[in-house]
Order: sequence, then structure tokens, then C-alpha cells
Amino acid sequence: KLINTDPKSITILDPMAGGGSIPLEALRLGLRVITGDSNPVSYLLLRATIEFPAKYGRRLFELVLEESKKLIKYAKNELSKYYPGDAKNIIYVLGARHTCGGIVPLVKDPQLSKDKGIYYKFDVTPDKKVRARLVNKQPPPITTCPHCKAPISIESLRKDWVERHKELINKLLSGDEKAAEEVRDMYIPVAVQVKGNYREVTQDDVNLLVKATQDLAKLAMNGDVLYILPTSEIPRDNGVFEDVRNYGLTHWHYLFNPRQLLILYKLIKYVRERAEDLVKKHGELGAAVVLYLALAISKTFNYNNILAQWDSGQESIRDLVGSQYALGRKVSLGYDLAEGNLPNEGIPWAFEVDIAESGKYYLTAGGVLPVLRFLAEGLEGLWRDGVDAVYLWDATELSKHLPAKSVDVIHVDPPYYDQHDYS
Repeated sequence: KLINTDPKSITILDPMAGGGSIPLEALRLGLRVITGDSNPVSYLLLRATIEFPAKYGRRLFELVLEESKKLIKYAKNELSKYYPGDAKNIIYVLGARHTCGGIVPLVKDPQLSKDKGIYYKFDVTPDKKVRARLVNKQPPPITTCPHCKAPISIESLRKDWVERHKELINKLLSGDEKAAEEVRDMYIPVAVQVKGNYREVTQDDVNLLVKATQDLAKLAMNGDVLYILPTSEIPRDNGVFEDVRNYGLTHWHYLFNPRQLLILYKLIKYVRERAEDLVKKHGELGAAVVLYLALAISKTFNYNNILAQWDSGQESIRDLVGSQYALGRKVSLGYDLAEGNLPNEGIPWAFEVDIAESGKYYLTAGGVLPVLRFLAEGLEGLWRDGVDAVYLWDATELSKHLPAKSVDVIHVDPPYYDQHDYS
């Protein structure tokens, strides 16, 4: 109104858009939007948040909803067999091997629930192993080997655990099925969170972990596990994972226990196979659908890795990004780790089908589908091909991408001091 100009004729440029809040609001106002980022993750988020909902609208949401239901059904049918049926989450501690040959649980805080006053403590078994049981009083800290009573160095045992963990993962991915039995001593389950409470771990619970580990080794024999899983090295200059690398966790696939690796492999393979069909049928729209499936899977594994620890105050998993990275710009290996029941809990939560279909967005805990429906309905029809654009680019070289005098307003959040990018 102030300059008597049609918003559609004004071009807004956000050259370092990250998650895309500025271009999203500009598009809602009907302005022409040009945006991008140098980070491939941010670039994909920009397309998922702005371009695809505006370009394909309700049709995109319906397709993603349909494929989400298929993925959830696949997970429940094919992956539930690897988890205790009543489990919401499973809490573990690292199991190190002492020089006497006994297994030492590495424990920092044995509390499961602050409100209910539930803890776990360990009993020693005749074969130099340990078994957890639930108690209502905080047990004394473990400062000596529970078997030979010699003093222990927690730091030394943690480093030893990392080497054994890496060696086990390497054996499994080379197809060594016999190595699966080693998980019984390395990842010691201390409790199973069930609806509203906790229960002690049974032998059947441990056997399910062993079964998943055996199946990972079997699948590794077919050759595509290493191709599909994220097995590349964590870059040496990645400051976020510096402490983790110093412990010896040098590659991305070492950040998962064997069951998590198996589930990650199966989910990625499923989505890749669906991608072939969806892209063949729908072209770019099909590729967009696959992107939302991938984002949901990545969301679940933020809570399912060996760096994700137990929060006794919230009685939930303390995720990697929100609880470690966001607070300190660093991630580290803890003493415990927690694992969700992905097919029954994690994957449905990542999509939130019921909330999306009901339109009750205020009930969302951040699932992909309610957000997508909200964006698709609010932005549909606003995208103009050849006018609006999202780029993967270097913001210091805009002249290579844009013709002279093609932008009216540059509106940008500058990179913040010491800010890490979205990936």
C-alpha cells in the first residue's frame, strides 16, 4: 500500500535461508521468492517446507499420507518381531569387560523415574555377568569390579567398550553371525518402559536383541547393507562430534547398536524401493513424497542411537539434536543409552497420521503429516514456476546465479556467531 505496488511484482531474496522462515512468510504474502542455502540438508528442508507444499498442495499431502500409512504398516508387520510387544522404550547401560573377565556395568545415574523413585541395581551371576533389577532406593555407586572387587577406571573401561562395540559392528557387517551373542554382554538392558510404568528385563527381551543382531549379519552377506547404511567416516573437522571421534567412534554407523542398524537398513531399503515406483508414476511429485518419508525416518533416529540417553525427569529418551547439540553444540557418549520401540511407537509418532487427518494441529508433537497438511493448505497455488525458486548455492557468489537488478529486497538472518548448520 505504501508504494502502490502489487506484491506479486516484488522479489524477495533470502540467500542463506536455513529452515526457511523468511521465504515462507514472503510466499504467504504473495511476493516473488528466491531463496537457497549452501547446505544440502537446508536446501531439502526449503523445498519440503516451501516449494513442494505451494506447488502441489493437497495432492502432495494425500500422497504422503497414503505412503506414510503403507510405511507404518510395513514397520508393524516386518519389524515388530524384533521388539518386546509391551515395550515403549528400553534402557541400557554399557557393559565393559574387566581384566578379571567379569562384566562391569558402567553406571552414572541409576534413576529411571524421578517422580516414582524407581532405580535399578545389579546382581552378580555365577558366570561373571550381571543382571539388573528394579528397586525403590538409590544404590551405591559402582567403584569396584562387582566380581573381583578390584578398583576400576571408568574412563579406561569406556574406551575398551568402544573398541569392542566397533569390533562387533565390523564383524556383523562382514557377515559373522556367531558374533551376535556378544550383544548380551555389551548392551546391558536395565529396564523396559511399558505404558505408565517399568518392568524388569526378561531373557526373552535379550533374545530379541540377539535375533535382530543375527539377522543383521545374515543380511550383510547379500552385499547391499554397506551400500545402504551410512558407513562413511565422520569428518575430522566436525567439531560437533569431536569428543565422540576422540573416543574412537570414527564412522557414522558406529553410532548405532546392531538392532538400530538393522531397522535403519530395512527402512531405508523400503523407502528406496518405494521411491523407484513413486518417481516413475509421479515424477518430481513422487520424489517429493519420498523426501517426507526420509525426513520422518531421520526424525526417529534422532532418538535411536547410542548417544541418545535416558531422561529420568521426563521419563523419555533425551534426543541427540535437541538435548545435546542444541544445548552445547557438542555431542558425547554417555553411560546409558535408550532405544524406542520403533514400529509401534517411534514411526507412528514421526508421522502422526491421526492428528493430520483430524486437522487438530494443536495436538501435534511435531509429526511430519500435520505440518505438511498445514503448509499444503496454506500455500497451495502460490508457487509460480520460473518466478519463485529454491537453489543449492554459495551465497557469496550470487552474481553467478542471478541476473543484474533482478531483486527488490534482500531479507536475511545473517549467520550467527559460532552457529552450526542444519546437518
